[in-house]
Amino acid sequence: MKKFAASIEKGLDAAQNARLLKAEIDSVFETLNEELSEITKGRVGLRREMFLDSPRFGSGMSPYFNREQHLGLAIVSENTPSTEIARWSEDPGGYPCKLVLPERQFYCEDRDALESVLAELLQRPEVGDVILRHLRASEHDSQSVVS
Repeated sequence: MKKFAASIEKGLDAAQNARLLKAEIDSVFETLNEELSEITKGRVGLRREMFLDSPRFGSGMSPYFNREQHLGLAIVSENTPSTEIARWSEDPGGYPCKLVLPERQFYCEDRDALESVLAELLQRPEVGDVILRHLRASEHDSQSVVS
């Protein structure tokens, strides 16, 4: 008869390790957001968010039905819709994380790789443009409020 105790122990260890790695990934995003908030005076952030896929052309279905969802990285600000800047996925155990751009995919096996990939993403001109658009929108919103 098969003994399951060793398998159960391995599963418990894997779950604990996954919690630690996911907390590490969260801390990378927290640090990124602290610095982004400092630079943008708290008006812009970055978060992982669910997005709806575009309907397939010629599917004959209404664009509101049968749409798949995916996780993405989004630039966010108050009173402005989120703007997806990359697709994102995480392994159930934490790493590897995958960041997908239209022309390239990045796999991050550890904290250093994740920090490097996120830094590279934030240097892209199209991401800078998204951040600027969110900043301008938040400036416009704050100026249009009557005191």
